[in-house]
Parts: sequence; C-alpha cells; structure tokens
Amino acid sequence: MTHALMLRLVTIIALLATPPTFANEEVVGSASFAERGPVLSPEEALEQYELRHIGFDEFVTVSLTFSPLALFGPPRWWTVAYEGKFKKPLKGEAFYRKLGRDDLLAEYQARSTMNLTLKLVGGVATVGGLTYVIAAAASLPDYCPSGPDFASCTRRKSAAEERMRTKFWVGSSVSMIGAGLLMWGVLRDPHPITPSEARELADGHNKRLRQELGLTGGPTPAPRARPNVIQARVTPVLGPHTGGLMVEGTF
Repeated sequence: MTHALMLRLVTIIALLATPPTFANEEVVGSASFAERGPVLSPEEALEQYELRHIGFDEFVTVSLTFSPLALFGPPRWWTVAYEGKFKKPLKGEAFYRKLGRDDLLAEYQARSTMNLTLKLVGGVATVGGLTYVIAAAASLPDYCPSGPDFASCTRRKSAAEERMRTKFWVGSSVSMIGAGLLMWGVLRDPHPITPSEARELADGHNKRLRQELGLTGGPTPAPRARPNVIQARVTPVLGPHTGGLMVEGTF
C-alpha cells in the first residue's frame, strides 16, 4: 500500500508541474502573426497605392492650317500608361510585366518581332527596287552616232529601251510592294489588346492592390492632381498655290 501511494503522489506532482497546453495555441501564436505581417497605417497604405497603382494619360493633337485654303485636321487621340504618382512610363513590355501577364507579354513580343521583320524586308525591297530601276536607266545608250553602224545601233538601242521598260516595271513593282510592307510594319499595332481592355486589366490590378494594402473599406483613392500641360507649335507653310501658318496643339 505504501508503494502504491508513493507512485500516486509522484504522478500528481508531475501533473501539477507541467504547464497546460491548448489545441489551438500554436495557430493563435506565431503562425497567425506571421501571416499578418507588418500593419501599415492609413497614410502609409495610401502612399504605397499612389506609388504602385496604374494610371493613364490622355493626349490629343489638333492641326489647323491658316491659309487661303484653311485646313482643319481631325484630332488624333492616344493613351499612355504609367505607374504611380511620379508617372513612370509603362511602354510596351513594361505594362504586361507590371500586370504579371506572361501570355500577353509573349504575344506582344511576337507581334513586335513581326513588325520589325516587315520593316526590314520592306526597306530592303524598296531600296533594292529603286536601285534596280536606276541601274537599268543608266545602262541605256545616250544616242547613236551617224555612220555605217547607225541602223544596228538604233536596233540595239530599241532593244535596250524595251529591256529597260521591263526592268523599270519590275523594279517599280518590287519597290511599291516593299513600301507597302514598310508602312504595314510601321502602322501595325504591336499590342494584342485594345486600349479599353488595357484599362480593364489595370483596374483589376488596382483593385487587387487596394485589397493588399487594406484600402477596401473606403472609396477608391484618387491620384494626386497634376497640372495639365498644353503644347503648341506654329510652322510656316509655303506652296505653289498657298501659304500660311500651321498650328499644332497637344493637351
């Protein structure tokens, strides 16, 4: 009996000396704290949003020519994406990298490579066609001197002129095709999405950024206002039947 009592006493003392543990103690402790990370103040969160959000600048160019034949060109609009309040430009690949869209980035690179190929092939074909035409015209004899060889010289000159006309049309056709390819490469848009789709993707990025920074409870933070810049240029215009000034404005 004495030995059994001693074992019970030792067991009770051991239980009292052991600190109590709970099933959810580990989750409530270090794990949840690690998931939260540092907490930003509202001012710091707003500052981070202003530095990392995606915005767009709109530009329009209007051309007006003051002359006896007044001409008013249609306005030309274009959009430029930027990052943050300091408006770091997001041109080309930078825009898709900022969004994390590798699929659109690969498509943009493929279209850009295609545009470069069109411009190179078009430029070579244009220069080669013009060179071929000039070389054909230079090989034509100037005149046939009078004498016993005049008739044969005239026939050779007529045959050379016929060959020159053929080379002229061949060279001109190659040059025109090359010019068309060159213009296609210059004017073809390398972006795989439209400006409205780019704005939609940027809006999704900004919403995720607000959630990450904890700015979902209030209205969308507006970028800090920046003064608008208006650029104007006046260029004299001279022609055989007209003259005046051309005014171009960007705002």
